[in-house]
Amino acid sequence: MAENENKENSRTHKKKEKNEDRISWRFQDKSYNDMFKRWRKQSKNTLGFYYENNPNELAYRDGYGFVKAYPETAETNSVRRVYNIIGISLILLSVVDILFKYVLPYLLSKLGVDIYYDYFSGTIYGNEWIIVLLNFIMAVLKRLFPLIYCYSIVNMPINVMFPMKVTNKPLFNTAVPVAFMVSGVAAAASGVYDVILGVLHINIVETMYFPKETGPLILLLVVEIIVVPFMSEICARGVMLQLVRQFGDGFAIVSMAIVSSLISYNLFMFCYTFIVTTVIGYYTVRTGSVKTAIIMRICSVGFAYLLAAAERYLPQEIEGVVFMALMFAAVMIGLISLMTFIMKHGEKMSMPVSSRYLSTKKKCYIAITNTYIIVWVTLVILLMLMNVRIT
Repeated sequence: MAENENKENSRTHKKKEKNEDRISWRFQDKSYNDMFKRWRKQSKNTLGFYYENNPNELAYRDGYGFVKAYPETAETNSVRRVYNIIGISLILLSVVDILFKYVLPYLLSKLGVDIYYDYFSGTIYGNEWIIVLLNFIMAVLKRLFPLIYCYSIVNMPINVMFPMKVTNKPLFNTAVPVAFMVSGVAAAASGVYDVILGVLHINIVETMYFPKETGPLILLLVVEIIVVPFMSEICARGVMLQLVRQFGDGFAIVSMAIVSSLISYNLFMFCYTFIVTTVIGYYTVRTGSVKTAIIMRICSVGFAYLLAAAERYLPQEIEGVVFMALMFAAVMIGLISLMTFIMKHGEKMSMPVSSRYLSTKKKCYIAITNTYIIVWVTLVILLMLMNVRIT
């Protein structure tokens, strides 16, 4: 009799498992999966998507009456709410950009501070220490405000929001050389993209600022190469990517890469940033750690500044040669490292990209028709137009 009871309990347990949302992020550790599942299951949590098939639970649909509650409906509501949060966060980011880049320099110049922004050329003039300091404050605040907002609303466990444990060390060890390789490939692709823009008579305002004095230059490089990538990845591949992952890793990686690219407000940098951040997103998911994203972003931004410095400071007769040599070296180093990894640990490279209940097309439609996302994209277009000159 006890044996029959155990069999019945086993069947009941298996049936319950089949009815539960048992999705697992296989590249994360067990604690991440457990905490993420508990967060998504909370009844008071309107952002988490967790579907449990309950045949006794019905939903009312116009024209149909009471029908079984379908997972697509639950996922649709969660995607919509999540992109409300992301949209508001991105609006905060762009508002800080507008205030610090266009409004504050004008007000400070009127107060007699040695700073001036030329709206026609897109160049800022004045005391270099003041310019770099404003740039530093803007870089921190534009990422800090969205981060604080997301953290206060999402209420997600810290270890899920910012996963730090590396679960794929062999792949993690290739992060730096691959970051340089992808940066070299992206730079080459951006060169082709720039030619296309030139054919269309579209010139892009130079957005990389290089102070002439040594002190401000060093401070700016520290801010742009270390502080900005660190905070950017904490926001993008940290809280935002982890929040969207519940709708599919592939969707989360690409959507966050698009967001990172648009934040540059620069048509030329869009191509470079999209390629780089897509690979960074993949590495973040596949290694299970946002540390990977931070390291790779620092490398890619540093490489971009190295190329820009070569173009700016080297004599014209050797500039092109050095530029091409740097890209070739970066690609070869990364390629050798990646091929060595594939030969030794090929099984640790692949990542199945699967969706949940909604199709990718449907999720994209929900995201791009979100009111807050539309407002943010409008701000992005306006800021991009400020960096474009038609010849």
